[in-house]
Amino acid sequence: MNAVLRSYLLNILFVFLFGWGILELYRSNVRFSYILQNPAPLWGITMNVSPFILAFLLSFIIMYVSRKQKQTRLSFWLFPLFFPEADEREQEITAKACRSAFIAIWTVVPFCACLLPFYPIISSSFPEYPIYLLLFILLVQMTVFHISLYRNRM
Repeated sequence: MNAVLRSYLLNILFVFLFGWGILELYRSNVRFSYILQNPAPLWGITMNVSPFILAFLLSFIIMYVSRKQKQTRLSFWLFPLFFPEADEREQEITAKACRSAFIAIWTVVPFCACLLPFYPIISSSFPEYPIYLLLFILLVQMTVFHISLYRNRM
């Protein structure tokens, strides 16, 4: 598996864990606000901590692998956003990929902004809608960047 694909998969995994963790925090805050509105003598909030545990485990595994390989510089494993710039050709390809990602953001953000006015309509059935829109923007940016790197034969 080449470095571009590895970087992309690792980034997607971390964004998935980040999104899962943010959604769990949001849901626990919704439960806490309900408790504050309707106080009861005994109350409790449960939260799924699996995404946080998985993120820490994955981070420790990545640190272990990089130490086992005895890498002295910041490697791809410690810095998963892959910016190869060893020579002028790689700098040019990375600059093109960054430009493509920037153009994609200029397309996706207005699209998501146009979708935000529908939030009051669907908020009762889909309250996490804005969080998913933000994660969608991040995933589009990463996908466009890595596809551009791959197409330019990184």
